[in-house]
Amino acid sequence: MGDIQLPSAGLPWSSLSPPQVPSITQLQADINASTLTTSALAKVGAGQYNVKQDAYGATGDGVTDDAAAIQAAIDAAELAGGGAVTFPSGTYLIGSTLVIDSNSVWLVGPGGRAATIKQKANADLGTLIRFGQASGTTATNYCGIRDIYVDGNESNNSAATPVAGIHIRNCAYFSMRDVEIRECEGVGLLEEGTAVDVSQYNSYSGLFLRANTVGGAHWKSPKYARISGVTADNNNDGYGLRFSEQVGINSTQCTLSNIICQGNGDLGSPTDAYGVAFEGCQRFTVTNLQSLFNGGPGIHFKVGADGSANSGTYTGLELRRNSENAGETYQGIETEDASISGLRIFGMDIQGGAAGTPDKFGAHFEGARRLHMNGVTLQSVDGGGMSFNDCSIISLGSFHVLSCGSTGATNNDGLKFSGNSWSVNISNGYLANSNTDSASSAYELDLGQTQLVNVSGVNFNADEAGYEVSQDSGHEHKARFSNCTTELSDLTNATVAAAATTTLPVWSDDIDITGTTGITSITRSWAGRIVTLTFAAALTVTDGSNLKLAGNFVTTAGDTLTLRCDGTNWIEVSRSAN
Repeated sequence: MGDIQLPSAGLPWSSLSPPQVPSITQLQADINASTLTTSALAKVGAGQYNVKQDAYGATGDGVTDDAAAIQAAIDAAELAGGGAVTFPSGTYLIGSTLVIDSNSVWLVGPGGRAATIKQKANADLGTLIRFGQASGTTATNYCGIRDIYVDGNESNNSAATPVAGIHIRNCAYFSMRDVEIRECEGVGLLEEGTAVDVSQYNSYSGLFLRANTVGGAHWKSPKYARISGVTADNNNDGYGLRFSEQVGINSTQCTLSNIICQGNGDLGSPTDAYGVAFEGCQRFTVTNLQSLFNGGPGIHFKVGADGSANSGTYTGLELRRNSENAGETYQGIETEDASISGLRIFGMDIQGGAAGTPDKFGAHFEGARRLHMNGVTLQSVDGGGMSFNDCSIISLGSFHVLSCGSTGATNNDGLKFSGNSWSVNISNGYLANSNTDSASSAYELDLGQTQLVNVSGVNFNADEAGYEVSQDSGHEHKARFSNCTTELSDLTNATVAAAATTTLPVWSDDIDITGTTGITSITRSWAGRIVTLTFAAALTVTDGSNLKLAGNFVTTAGDTLTLRCDGTNWIEVSRSAN
């Protein structure tokens, strides 16, 4: 452990670092010695409070209740206006909650899991360590904890109201570094601010959260927090990480990086079994997040308690084998209604869940608005790729949806839009899913009734012709396609059977008409669209209805008719009798 320096009030947040106690490096061997000599203790300078000093008397023997001794060292540091409470190697049992509620007090261990604070059997504590005052809204500043292992000893305790292993309440400029929290009855780590601007500028790095009952960690209304190098692993009964907004207190402008959430919520099908939850988190920046093998979805988006939607930039998401519990519907991402507004995702990889769990879309967006995604891959999802319901202003670019769906499943669409969705741009993608032909409702791209759609540069690779694109009847004119191809046949050579009212596919402007049924009208398309019809047999195309022709056209095999749509009517451009 390197030297540490105690920050003082008034320093800018960017300059904060864990506290530094004079001569802590040279004292490392002394404070870890089995017997602390008087000369060694004399080296402890002002600002250090070694819990094994005679004045406090902690043993660290894993048998004695050291709570009172540790609290005495904390109280001495607080009385002096701040300091570092140091823990030599050992296991410190506690039968009561440790409380730090004054500024500039740190708990410092020797690192390497050498110092453990462990809940005593049958202590039944709601919280093991609390930073901040128990009530009120006064902030506690410049406190922290580093290089300590916290053991909730869950199997030997049963608290009436479990809260957290470590509870940070109304703290600002707080820092936690290289701390492991495990086997707590509540959540491993809880940070909360009960008033505006009292919980802010906090920093967390090198955290390991394992086997906590409610979840790994929960941040309530964090503001300007920096969180990096966090692993939430195997919190079996609950979630990995959760970030939420409280009524009247926004959760905003936090930075997360290098996060791993795996194996959470995979016992007993708990309700909150997700890897990470964002609830009303505004202007978050998230980089390099892995969410793997969780019982629920990898990421869960929800509206905050104050009605805020999630916004910000998310880069480098890896979401694999999530929603392994029965009853889960979405694997990689699940969103509740209107929980996204102004979110950007750059680089996302979603891979399938457990085998035999069909009908689970890789990602679902409900009521999302202003969602931009680029560099997205979905592969081997047992259900469909991505679904969007009642979404607007959606942009999806540079994407691959591959080998999604399962035989006999009902949700096999590569991309599915439903409800009152509008203003959608889809570009530069590849749709190649193995089971889009397994049911009539399964398509590479199902647009439903979506309006104002532009699709360009997309390769459709359905197993069978006719399963590339679907739109609800009467809505075919609401999408524009350009520069799209298919592995089965060039999308510029679509084939349609003639009917009295003929509907033309939206993805092709060069269409072969088969059959001999006369055509009296053609379903409208977008204004300015020009198509060329090539007829395989003799039939009559009748001037009238929404066909504005230079007279009826009686065709023979090989004849062509070129038409331009004005948004309602089809106007003849040219015809050829071949």
